[in-house]
Amino acid sequence: MHFLDAPLHVNKIQQATLDTLLAVCEASAPVARRAARAMARAAGREQLGPWDLRAPAPEFSSAGAALPFDTALQLIAAAYAGVDEEMGDFVNLMAERRWIEGTVTSSKRPGAYCTRFPKSGNSRVYMTYGGSSSDVITLAHELGHAFHAWAMRDLPDSQRSYGMSLAETASTFGETAVRDAMLQRAPDPAARFAIMWEEIAALPTFLLNIPARFAFENAFYQRRSERPLRPSELNTLMAEAWTRWYGDAMAEPDPLFWASKLHFYISGLSFYNFPYLFGYLFSTGVYFKREALGGDFYARYVALLRDTGRMTAEQLAREHLQVSLEEPAFWAQTIERLSARVAEFEALVSELTDG
Repeated sequence: MHFLDAPLHVNKIQQATLDTLLAVCEASAPVARRAARAMARAAGREQLGPWDLRAPAPEFSSAGAALPFDTALQLIAAAYAGVDEEMGDFVNLMAERRWIEGTVTSSKRPGAYCTRFPKSGNSRVYMTYGGSSSDVITLAHELGHAFHAWAMRDLPDSQRSYGMSLAETASTFGETAVRDAMLQRAPDPAARFAIMWEEIAALPTFLLNIPARFAFENAFYQRRSERPLRPSELNTLMAEAWTRWYGDAMAEPDPLFWASKLHFYISGLSFYNFPYLFGYLFSTGVYFKREALGGDFYARYVALLRDTGRMTAEQLAREHLQVSLEEPAFWAQTIERLSARVAEFEALVSELTDG
């Protein structure tokens, strides 16, 4: 067996799909590098450093009042209903049945997650909701997970288990729908910037950092088949992968990233990286299909979610979207649409920093 056989099987994708995905991402790396440079310019720098990747967004105005929890739920329900009334009704159902817990207490740490109860088919969302725009997006993300489970609730348990590559389909879709709704109601450029920051930050994360992790781990497995590697050699492999993908968008590589990233140390799960890239672009591509599919979209979307536990990713795409994941067109078109969002962000940064 090849060392990628098991990760590909678990994630229900083919080698050809992964190869195509990575090739399109490498060809599109300039888009993600533009996003990184725009983020650096917003922070008053020419380039980002590895230490900047977890930094909060720069503030161009004092933070507005926190959005109350109930108001956030209303906003999310309205955004979901913009896709289909049934999705908005689902959010209201979750709220009415008190299946969402968002209190802030001294005994809770920040964060959020969604859990499903197999017997009832119901879900619960738990988070520490502080009222920021980021918290609203996080809540929308977790409700997307809950909607995914709700769409599958009447299926046999054996058909409700899906690979990590498909696990973020509904959650990323949900947060994108809500972010677009928030942008429409943003009162000024500073508010738009705060909402767009995380969306734009996702591009360097998914299109540069994740492929760099994959390149490092792939090279490690190849070298490790011959002999153990010393820490200095691991540093070199990581720096090479980092430089290859980030290019001039990063001030310097992070050669010790292999030592600090937990994902490399989960002994029962190798290549805990490419599923994130696949999931991000697949879900985003599904979202962008709304216009092309028109009134047929929602039925196809729900059918796609229901089949995530019984089809491969390639079968899902052919059956419900009429696209081939082994060909570059779907991935390239998705990144092209994201490129337009980067251009909008670049203009926004110029407006806020040049004045």
